[in-house]
Amino acid sequence: MNRWITKAAIVLAVCLSFSGCSMLEDGASSSAESSQVSSVSSQPEKQEGVIKQSVLKISYDSGDSLNPYTAQNRLNLDLSTLLYSSLVRLDASLNPSYDLASDIQLDGTQCIVTLREALFSDGSAVTAEDVVASMQLAMESTTYSGRFQNVDSVQAQDGNVVIHLKSADPYFVSTLDFPIIKQGTEESPVGSGRYVYEKDSASAKLTANPSYYGGEMSLSTIELVHMADQESIQHALEINMLSFYVTDLSDGSTPGRFAAATQQIQLPNLVYAAISPKLDSTETFAIKRAISLAVDREQMALQAYSSYAAAATTPFMPGWTGIQEVEGWSSTADTKTAQELLNAEGYQREEATSPLTKDGKTLTVEILVNEENTARVQIAQLMAQSLNDLGMSASVNSLPFDQYQTAIERGKYDLYIGEMKLSPNMDLSALVEGDAQAKEQFDTLRSGGITMQQYVDGFEENPPFLPLCYRKGMMAYSRNIGGVENSSYADPFRGIESWTLGGN
Repeated sequence: MNRWITKAAIVLAVCLSFSGCSMLEDGASSSAESSQVSSVSSQPEKQEGVIKQSVLKISYDSGDSLNPYTAQNRLNLDLSTLLYSSLVRLDASLNPSYDLASDIQLDGTQCIVTLREALFSDGSAVTAEDVVASMQLAMESTTYSGRFQNVDSVQAQDGNVVIHLKSADPYFVSTLDFPIIKQGTEESPVGSGRYVYEKDSASAKLTANPSYYGGEMSLSTIELVHMADQESIQHALEINMLSFYVTDLSDGSTPGRFAAATQQIQLPNLVYAAISPKLDSTETFAIKRAISLAVDREQMALQAYSSYAAAATTPFMPGWTGIQEVEGWSSTADTKTAQELLNAEGYQREEATSPLTKDGKTLTVEILVNEENTARVQIAQLMAQSLNDLGMSASVNSLPFDQYQTAIERGKYDLYIGEMKLSPNMDLSALVEGDAQAKEQFDTLRSGGITMQQYVDGFEENPPFLPLCYRKGMMAYSRNIGGVENSSYADPFRGIESWTLGGN
């Protein structure tokens, strides 16, 4: 067996649970309470089995915190975007627009943020000291810490927020959508967002924040319904007991049929094949590129994720603002070119259906994957099929998650299928740090030494890992809600200021 991969430095992000990249399993709940609908203050009118809505209703986990730095459930983290403002908000392309910031100047490794005049919901002013304290909480939290690995210091200075980076990053501003809470209110956070949380013995709700700098909300009240189970949520949406739901489909499942209206939301969740060559020969480069060319990423997105994924034609999230003018590689397989690359390196077939060999040795590849995630198992199977069609001898090693992790740590793989949620600045550092050349190229890109097109072209020629696809999430909402559009994973309630509730 010609094992062309040797043991390499382990990539820090091997799966969905990599904390530095802010990934949480959707539906994970710390609540011991069963998924029952809590009491609500208004009694909805029922008509032919469907509840006619007079107020927006959103699910949450009443057993989890609404503190954005300690909450564990994805439902509550999404809800926090209504309670707390950020320095910037991000659209679907991760392009930032000012929120609490009125101006941001990024010059090399220094970022200066000027704040707008804004009030917390208790009427006190938002200050630079509040922002610094919140950023420090973010830097220590599981959800946000990964994006700030490049931050050297943050301080309040003359009413502004001054951030110093360890190295230049032209897209750093996109990481500043972390929640701002009033300093000293960590136990019961006070925010300056669009809504304020209220709870009594009978109900929980959000009411429009009268101090919000952006003006009045078209929906003055949002009722919160304890319901953390996806099956219960789907049924509640069908009968209008809930109005709105967002899921990142992190368990690898794909949604069934919804009576509610649905939209796909592009996620920064990269599904990739890690390779650990630690070889610098021309032959290794050719093999890596041949594997990349042989893979049909379009087919993977369609079959493994039922189109709830987009083929990766660059290392970065499709639609990201940083690659708007960049030409990537093909999303479909180019078996002919892949075959020519391997032939040029001396790999030949004795017959049309026989495997590729060189000096009597077969080009053998084993693909490692964790068996719990059915979508990633199918990704591995599709990849193996493509490589076998190319003439390699490819197989899939599907293991329980703990054994999968151990195999990676010990370097017992040729390829492994992993997933990482990238931060909003599309930081690839954790994926390339085990490859000195790849890290240098990425650092050169961020410092302005090469263009994005040059980086993508170089990546295609000698990929340090194989980007396969970027997953999508789903937004489902009642059909009587008007104005729902342009949502993003970072701001699922984008535009709620003008949402309306109409007839069914």
